Amino acid sequence: MLNAVAPTDPVGATAFSVPVAVPPLGRPAQLRLLAPVGSASTLVAQEIDTTPSTLTTLLLSKPAAGWRLTVRSRATGKVVDTRDGGATRGEVKVGWFGTDAKGAFLTNGSYDWTLSVTPADGVGAPVTASGTVALFGAAPARHDYIGGGDSVGDLLTLSSSGTLGFRQGSGKGTFSVNLGTSSGWTTTNKVVPFGDLSGDRCNDVLVRLTSGALRA
Repeated sequence: MLNAVAPTDPVGATAFSVPVAVPPLGRPAQLRLLAPVGSASTLVAQEIDTTPSTLTTLLLSKPAAGWRLTVRSRATGKVVDTRDGGATRGEVKVGWFGTDAKGAFLTNGSYDWTLSVTPADGVGAPVTASGTVALFGAAPARHDYIGGGDSVGDLLTLSSSGTLGFRQGSGKGTFSVNLGTSSGWTTTNKVVPFGDLSGDRCNDVLVRLTSGALRA
């Protein structure tokens, strides 16, 4: 509150003060979100030289200097990837390839992510968003033989009659009924579940025949 002094009247009356309200100085606008964060619940892995699948979308109130995406494995709790983006404004779409910091495909499964966006004018704290995404189509989990990858181990069986079977795992210690069979095997064959030999992001199976020959 300030006092304003009125001018002296023509007859020389004593000056008096009138209180005047002065509004506070305006504060710089903080960076904020103009709409709810849009986030993917599932994401399909992509090659590094292609366009990544969109992980999250933000609508910003003012320009940003850049952003950083941090991805953490839910299985291990470790940070597995970080991505940085440059100056941006308005709607911001952030994608993720489903790879680690070296560009190798991560294992199918659940990942937690955090996005931090820094204001371009340096005023206020960064805006953050976070979520959890299920990754598919990346590196297969051990013993997972479902196409695309559900990150749950499955069971291969060889019966005494020479029938090779497949049972899908539930992730809770149980397996489905036999979903597929292949006959004509002998009980002396050795069937060994193996990792991805060809780089097609699918697990392979090694079979040692009675003759000693190895097949994949």
